[in-house]
Amino acid sequence: IPMVLINPNSGPGVNADSNYVKLVNANTNAGFKNIAYIKTVYGSRSLDEVKADIDTYFRLYGKKNIHGFFFDEVGTQTNHQISYMAEIYNHVKSISPQMVVMANPGWHIPDAISPYADIFVTSEMSANDYINQYQAPASAFEKSTANSNHIMHMVYGADSGQYDKILQLSRERNAGWIFI
Repeated sequence: IPMVLINPNSGPGVNADSNYVKLVNANTNAGFKNIAYIKTVYGSRSLDEVKADIDTYFRLYGKKNIHGFFFDEVGTQTNHQISYMAEIYNHVKSISPQMVVMANPGWHIPDAISPYADIFVTSEMSANDYINQYQAPASAFEKSTANSNHIMHMVYGADSGQYDKILQLSRERNAGWIFI
């Protein structure tokens, strides 16, 4: 398990959660990277609020314990949404180039946004839809096998009998990361 997503309160919350303090310390000591959840509301949330959430995670849980950020509800279709994600990415990398930036649009991305996250969640769907109704990506970024380590698929509602099929399909679909 290389990374663990932490989400104390649909973001960092106002005060440290003692259970999360223990968790992030234990994760760090075990060698796991704590990736902190932040929502973007498809580029409509203020960048100042997003940056404040980054600072709040560091203040509440310790900069040494936060190894990156999972930006949820990422918009990818408009120039505004792409420049919004570019600003977030550059802000995080200015704090530490080693920080992981994960972006979750939950759907395929255009090539224009591909430089602005280390890992993109390009598929977030039910197991049934993933197995039976998946649509292939159009972007050169997603199609290139050289980028598989930058692509994650999230599949929910799976039963254990579907795991092998989902894993097989994720490999065929160029996802270097899978979350079932």
